Amino acid sequence: MEIKAGIREKTGKEVARKLRREGKIPCVAYGRGEPTLHLWVSSDALRKLLKEERTRGGVEFITLNIDGIGKKHAFIKEIQRDPISLQVQHVDFHIIHAGEKIYITLPIVLVGEPIGVRHGGVLDQLLHEIEVEAYPKDIPPHIEVNVEHLDIGDTIMVRDLPDQDKLHYTEPPDTPVATVLAPRVTVEEEKKPEEEEAAPPTEEAPPTEE
Repeated sequence: MEIKAGIREKTGKEVARKLRREGKIPCVAYGRGEPTLHLWVSSDALRKLLKEERTRGGVEFITLNIDGIGKKHAFIKEIQRDPISLQVQHVDFHIIHAGEKIYITLPIVLVGEPIGVRHGGVLDQLLHEIEVEAYPKDIPPHIEVNVEHLDIGDTIMVRDLPDQDKLHYTEPPDTPVATVLAPRVTVEEEKKPEEEEAAPPTEEAPPTEE
């Protein structure tokens, strides 16, 4: 996907507010060996890009076509939103180069129904995203993990994640990603009905003397 970007001649809060009123989002672009570029992009184009990322379920690599500079390959590194309206206020783009490894955070997507869940267990995802170091060409939109083989008590660790030869996971290898927990026992199930105590045998009354 290609997005056109303009150069911001001035920066500051007032300039940023004016850009947003004009339907533009202030942003910066930076990368190894690159000067920091103060830019703006169309809010409509950015909205389309974010929709693409949601549809794909991960990171979208794009081409920034910058006025007066040319094309730069990049991805969204950070988004700042208004805490109340959640409208995008500012975007950081990270410029990438061929042959250069980058650090990027990817979502973890669990696939399949574990054996343990079919036996009454509960699937618990402990890690929802993870940072990797890799060449851009080797980076998937997300990390897909098949959990069908997990039984109750089984756990997937970072060392079990796919593509270890291409992706360097920055989390420790023994970090848990997902596990299947034993079924939760309800209070009613925990309480077993107490066995009724056998009533003591009744003593026969002594015969009355006539």
